[in-house]
Amino acid sequence: MPVHTVATFKAFHRLVPSIVKRLSEDRDLAVRAMANPVLAIEELGFDLAPEVALEIERRVRFSDETRGRLSAIETKLFEAAGERFDPGSPDDIERVLFSRLKLQRPAGLGSLEPPPARGLEAPRFTLERIAGAAGKQGAKAVRRFIARRVETPLPVDPLAQIKGSHVVVDLLLQHRAITRRVPKLASRAGYEALKANPRGVPVTNIVVHLPEHVE
Repeated sequence: MPVHTVATFKAFHRLVPSIVKRLSEDRDLAVRAMANPVLAIEELGFDLAPEVALEIERRVRFSDETRGRLSAIETKLFEAAGERFDPGSPDDIERVLFSRLKLQRPAGLGSLEPPPARGLEAPRFTLERIAGAAGKQGAKAVRRFIARRVETPLPVDPLAQIKGSHVVVDLLLQHRAITRRVPKLASRAGYEALKANPRGVPVTNIVVHLPEHVE
């Protein structure tokens, strides 16, 4: 299959209608695109520049507001580090913190891989009785309750061991606290497993809505 290089997000945006059309013609590929659109687009024969692939992933995972927060943190992060790097890469973080900035690495600090993102799960709630809110309805007592959402605590980030040692560390912790609250796209291994067993996903219909303008 010929490879079409996509160097900018603007160039990618022009290709979106034709990409969606091709996905709509292949149900199994469309299902894989829901798991990881970047890999599905590559499967169609497009070579995405790293910054384009990252932008696609961000737009799939995060709202406009969240992307703005991440961008603001990254501006400060790159300025404090003195270079641009991938905040999601443990190898880049290792190099910046302990080679470039010469921070002392704690003996107990193992992998810099962030803890798993929050999984896809239904929200859980607990019922709490409202004190003093009991009344009477006819001959029966009425007890009133309030539902509170239960948030599953996230595992502690390994970078928390060196929190406060440098502004770069603190900015990285802010960045990771945001990104790990949203599930990641499927890994390449997961994508290939889905490709090997496409009928394992009970999807019968897929509808895609395109915004009129995305830059």
